[in-house]
Amino acid sequence: DDDDDDLVPTVAADEVFARTVREMVVSGYKAGSPVESMVMELNCYKLSENRTFRDAAPAALDAILELAHNEAPASDSLAPVLRALRDQITLWTPLLAKLLGDDPDDQAHDLAVLAATLKTHPHLPDLFRALLQLLFDADLLADEAILSWAALNADNPLVTSPQIAQFLAWLEEDDDDDDEDDSDDDD
Repeated sequence: DDDDDDLVPTVAADEVFARTVREMVVSGYKAGSPVESMVMELNCYKLSENRTFRDAAPAALDAILELAHNEAPASDSLAPVLRALRDQITLWTPLLAKLLGDDPDDQAHDLAVLAATLKTHPHLPDLFRALLQLLFDADLLADEAILSWAALNADNPLVTSPQIAQFLAWLEEDDDDDDEDDSDDDD
């Protein structure tokens, strides 16, 4: 049925949507637009394209990583980029909260798309681990989402990298501690 084919976004349309979201975030930052205005602007754009925040989240995260790279002083070390990334996530928290939402399945999907987008980054395990930690600490990602993403992508070299594996072990331990605390409360 040709009418149904018109309703399914094409790969090219997905790429245009993602590129536009990235450009909106980067240009909004460069123009000094308030983040709250960017939330409204992205919301209007996603509605006009019949998309969801889930569709926009990976591209916005990619743009925020790009901004962190551009803002960091040139260095062979990843440390300046990580500091800039922390600052960018702090700045963009209202937008990220809207885009990432609170559904762990959506968040796990966003992580998978972002990991695929960043797969050629030279410091991927360190950068992705820092991104997970920063988003988790800012209450933008649930531990359930991160652990679900890892379980669904268990054969991915990123998930099995020492950096990510260590973070996942810490999350699982923290989750186990929370479960014990909950059971202690029941006594």
